Amino acid sequence: MAGADTQEIVLFNSDLSLDHRTSLSAPDFGDARILTAVLARDGASFFVIDSGPTGNHLSLIRRSDGHVLERHDFPPALTPRTLTPTPDARTLIVTTSSATDARAGTISLLHTDSFTERSTVEPCRGYPEDMAVLPELERGYVRCHGDEATVVEVDLSLGRVVKTAAPDPRPGTVPRESRCGSGGIALSPSGSILLLPCSSSGILLYLDRMTLEVLDSVPVGAGAHQIAVSPRGAVALLAYPDSGAASLVDLARRRTIAQITTPGSPSAVAISGDGTMGYILLTRVDSAPGALMRLDLRTQEVLNTVAVAPGSRSLAVWPGRWSPTMRWR
Repeated sequence: MAGADTQEIVLFNSDLSLDHRTSLSAPDFGDARILTAVLARDGASFFVIDSGPTGNHLSLIRRSDGHVLERHDFPPALTPRTLTPTPDARTLIVTTSSATDARAGTISLLHTDSFTERSTVEPCRGYPEDMAVLPELERGYVRCHGDEATVVEVDLSLGRVVKTAAPDPRPGTVPRESRCGSGGIALSPSGSILLLPCSSSGILLYLDRMTLEVLDSVPVGAGAHQIAVSPRGAVALLAYPDSGAASLVDLARRRTIAQITTPGSPSAVAISGDGTMGYILLTRVDSAPGALMRLDLRTQEVLNTVAVAPGSRSLAVWPGRWSPTMRWR
């Protein structure tokens, strides 16, 4: 988890006991604030995006001591938004928005060993808001904000757009520009369904991954924004930042199975690699400390909550769905 105000990355064990703090107060960062951070595939280093007076940067940082191993500068006109390492550990996918044009953005594919750019894709007239990756087919699925092309399929090996769609379960009932609203995107455990929470209409859309057509939808309540899907069960964890709540949805039975009131605004959600635990990162107003909640997905019970630094905004789990781990049965 990354703290924007404290310039440190804090690692917790699965039970939220403190594991390690990595300070990023090195000369490379200065007064920069952390935008997002994710663990590398081996768990021994971090990929970090920061923003400061000198611009926006991507860094590879050693977990043990915070040493910067590699660094990449983004062009001044681009603001990085999301960071996704591919499961094969060869490519970093960075989505950006334009600092001068609200209807422009890119997807940059970078080599993980050198941070050199492999290719750049302009997926839509609107910035890429979130994305999901299907590594077996080298496909990325991008949710774009501010354009009719709400979902875009990208061939990651060729670096080009394959198809676009503007999903709408009820054509003609709402203005085209507000069909779904902003939010996240995720793949079902099988990889055959794309899931889009619609913050405006309060519907969770099920899209056929191959055609990008709407197959089904489930009412989940207005304001649903971020989504995390269990890699080992048909359960999704949704965050409602404006209402201070989260919910659990049974994707197979297509119904909400639990609603959780949160003591703050949930800014990020994640699910453990074994699919048993959900984690919710909360921010609070007036620079108050945030919080990190642990949720048992089997019993829908909040097990414990720990305080985190003000400004904490990024949450990731390791091992995750694609992490190289051995499981004994």
